[in-house]
Amino acid sequence: MGKTELERKKSYVENLASISGIDLSMLDWGSLLDLINLEIGFDISFRAFLDVFLNLDLHFDFSELDFHTLDFSFEFEPEFTKIPKAIYGKTKYGYCYYDPDQAGAKDLERLVWKWRKYAIETRELTYKNLSSTLKQLIANAKDALIAKGLKPEYLHAMEEKLALCAGKFFEIPYVGFAIVGLHKVAKPPHSTLDFTIKDPKNWETDITLKSVAIYENHVGYARVGYARVTSPYVVCKKSLGEYIKNEINAFRERVGVKEITGVFQPTYYGQPYPTEYKAKILNPRVFFLQRVEQLHYEGGNFQIQNQTMINMVKSILDEEGVMIQFRMAYISFANELSWLYHDSHKLWRRYKKIFTEEDLINKYISMGCNPILLNKIKEVVKR
Repeated sequence: MGKTELERKKSYVENLASISGIDLSMLDWGSLLDLINLEIGFDISFRAFLDVFLNLDLHFDFSELDFHTLDFSFEFEPEFTKIPKAIYGKTKYGYCYYDPDQAGAKDLERLVWKWRKYAIETRELTYKNLSSTLKQLIANAKDALIAKGLKPEYLHAMEEKLALCAGKFFEIPYVGFAIVGLHKVAKPPHSTLDFTIKDPKNWETDITLKSVAIYENHVGYARVGYARVTSPYVVCKKSLGEYIKNEINAFRERVGVKEITGVFQPTYYGQPYPTEYKAKILNPRVFFLQRVEQLHYEGGNFQIQNQTMINMVKSILDEEGVMIQFRMAYISFANELSWLYHDSHKLWRRYKKIFTEEDLINKYISMGCNPILLNKIKEVVKR
């Protein structure tokens, strides 16, 4: 028997949306601070590394991206030629680039970041996906976008850049991108290093490539038309390394411990004179305490709505006699569909806006779900 709506809200309030819940969750947060700081360094550095290739090779408009709004053409030595975007009736063929009109760089970059979550992360309840499972997950998204008019080659190139960056970043430390506590000491500049990536054709077999520079494209792997000719002497400017370092430090400060000073003021006769004191506070605790009422009412309301939806879906599955082995797929469909209409505070989750209800239905049909049942669940979610 699943939770009732009020039981779910009660659990949410007790664990987060109350002063006691915040106190308890912050104890966990404080104990995991070293791991959190390591993950912050990894995520910011890896996303910048990935954005370099998406910007320079696939011409993702840097000004549209969520985090690293840098024009990477000018962040390397020697600098890369800035290639303008095509403008109908003004620019000439061969002197500009064309990108998909059906989806912007922001949503496509968010989508690649979502693929990264499945391809390399191991910190969630479900372990990272491998081989055919990961390939099918990416293929579902690509098929939906191809149906909207995006070029298959462009989407294949996005997947290939992810596989390349994952292999390079994990195995080779680059000045400006290396993470203390994760990467080994780098070898001298311009030395040739071997690294292994997963073949994006199946995400199972390994491909060994050689690296001589931070940004490079490899003969036999790079897709013609979606890669630049590079030099072994390409290095990132010091300013890029400083930018990444500052971004990491700023983020760690927001989620870490901060020392504050204040003055203790006497409130009644006989107390000592005003004295200065120092204390350490956990920044997230302050953040959550300021929003405890919002969490309680708005977040609690969302929990009730979500659990109501899940319970209604379970009733439909009971009526249809769906076996327990297949029930989770339909519940996952309901959850994913509900997030399609919800603006998550996590920006990367908003990539879903480029997909439609029909795209999700087709995805779950390809997984073996009944289309009639999926449409019935859709009506419940949209109430």
